[in-house]
Amino acid sequence: ICLIIGIIMLGLFAVIEKKSPNAAFPIELFKSPVFVAAVLAGILWNFGESGMLLQASNFWQHVVGVSPSVVGVAIAPLLIAGIIAGFAAGALLGRGMSPVLIQAIGFILMILGFLSVAFTTVDTKLVAFFPALILVGLGMVAVAVVQAREYVAEAPAKYLSAVVSSRTSVGQLGYSLGVALTSTLIALGVSEEGGDVVPSEFVPAFNSTMLIVAGILAVGGVITAILLSIGLKRRKTLALAGPSDAPLEPSSGEQPLG
Repeated sequence: ICLIIGIIMLGLFAVIEKKSPNAAFPIELFKSPVFVAAVLAGILWNFGESGMLLQASNFWQHVVGVSPSVVGVAIAPLLIAGIIAGFAAGALLGRGMSPVLIQAIGFILMILGFLSVAFTTVDTKLVAFFPALILVGLGMVAVAVVQAREYVAEAPAKYLSAVVSSRTSVGQLGYSLGVALTSTLIALGVSEEGGDVVPSEFVPAFNSTMLIVAGILAVGGVITAILLSIGLKRRKTLALAGPSDAPLEPSSGEQPLG
C-alpha cells in the first residue's frame, strides 16, 4: 500500500512540476537516456548492496551462528573493495575509458558476487562469503562512480542543486527495494520454530533470492548500458553540431560528490 501511494504521489509531483513556471526539479530530464540510465543504475546498485549486506548478515547469524559483533567486522571486505573501486573507476574515467564499459564491468562483478553465494549449504562458513563481498563491493562502486558522474553531467546549471540532491532519494529507493524484496522472498520460504529460523529452510530460500537478485541486476544492467550508450552518442553528436544550451559536463579529472 505504501509503495502504491508513493508511486501515485510521485506521479502527481511530476505533473505539477511539469506545469509549474517555477519548478523545483526539471522533469524534462527524464527525456534524456543518460539521465534515465543514471537513475536506473542508482536504484540497481543500492538494491544490490542492501540485498547482499542484509541477507549475508542473516545467513551468518541464522546458519553459521556468529554474533552480531562478528557480522559487523565481517562486512569489511565489501567496504574495502568499494574504496579501491572508487579510486580505480575515477582514474579510468579520467583517462578516457568508456563509462559504458566501466559500468558494465561493475554490473558483471555484482552479478558474479551474487551467483557465488547462490549455492550455499548449511555447512557453508562465513569466510566463503568474502569473495562475494569483494566482487559486490568492487562492482557497486564502479557503477556508482559512473552513475554519479553522468547524473550530474545532465543537470542544467539552474537546477544543479536540485538534481544532485535527488540522487540521494534514488539511492534510498533502491536500498529500500532491496531490503523489502529480499526479505519477502526469504520469508516466503522460512518458518520459525519457537521463534528461531530453521537453517535447512533458510538456506534454499537464501540461494533462490541470490539468483533472483542476480537476474534483476543482469536485466537492469543491460537496459542501463543500452540507454547510456544511446545517450552518450547523442550528447557527442550535439557537441559536434556546435554550442548550445547543453547540460553540464564534468571535467575529466573531476568526480562529483555523493
